[in-house]
Amino acid sequence: MKKETKIVAVILSLLIIFLSGVVVGSVSKGFNLTINNNGAEVGAAAPVVTTTAAPVTQAPTTQAPVTAAPTTAAPQGGDTTTTAAPATDATTTTAAPSSGAAVPSTPAEVCAAYCKAVNEAKAYTGNASVRRIEQIDVGVDSCSVPMLQSTLDSVVRSFIKSSDETFEMVNGAYQNDSGETRTMNDRLYPGGRNVTVAEANVISATAAAAGDGGYTVTIKFPAETSVYDNGTVVSSPTNHLTGVDPLDLATLDLSPFEIFNADMKYSGATCDATVNAEGKLVKLHINLPLEGTGTAGKGPVKLDIGVSGFMDTTFEITYK
Repeated sequence: MKKETKIVAVILSLLIIFLSGVVVGSVSKGFNLTINNNGAEVGAAAPVVTTTAAPVTQAPTTQAPVTAAPTTAAPQGGDTTTTAAPATDATTTTAAPSSGAAVPSTPAEVCAAYCKAVNEAKAYTGNASVRRIEQIDVGVDSCSVPMLQSTLDSVVRSFIKSSDETFEMVNGAYQNDSGETRTMNDRLYPGGRNVTVAEANVISATAAAAGDGGYTVTIKFPAETSVYDNGTVVSSPTNHLTGVDPLDLATLDLSPFEIFNADMKYSGATCDATVNAEGKLVKLHINLPLEGTGTAGKGPVKLDIGVSGFMDTTFEITYK
């Protein structure tokens, strides 16, 4: 996520600066970033902080698949009558309401419906209120300079704050605090690009009818690892990239600090979406847990750090 990249950049800089001030003149150490979560990565691990998701335990997720017997969706609007097949491993079969949006059935249909709803919201050019609730929990689990571990953990936790803010979109755009124009495409994750997630990119994709004539979707990504070694990206979280914003340290400029290597793990992001009876996205929830290790520093000073945490973001959209 774009926000994640900014947070990691600031934290890395903050930690390295802190390190430089406390360990000046000491023998070079290794900066190892060990984020412990579950194992799904985030771009390359950064020095001290790879803003990452902690155990998914704390992350709110949408309901699990609901098995339903085959049912026939009543025709509506321009929708055709669809018969939902019995629920399979990764699919929740739910009959479409007699009046409302048709509920996707198979994993492929669920992924397609998710992409359609999110991408149409990102392209929206009307007026809307977008509330973003972001909870970030990151901690330093280990440090090559043991005496600094507790202090660094406190610094990180005090710096990274959760937030709850509302953006008033006029004609699909708003002005941020810096006076820059931002659109729905910039605001909704993944920032600045469309969602392209397909059945092959996930381990489960389910949907269920909502009481208001709409439906909810839950998509779970597989665990992935991102490895960065001396300027080279060895592996990337390709599946996560289709639907969320994993961190890419290869393109992150932290001058004058340098990232020597990083190994980030994503335990598997979860994306939940709520679509109303008109087929519009009204809620998007993304939980991104991760863990990782990395080495970074400045000049002869290097540090090995382990960090674990999670980022949990919810967008609530009210169209006007």
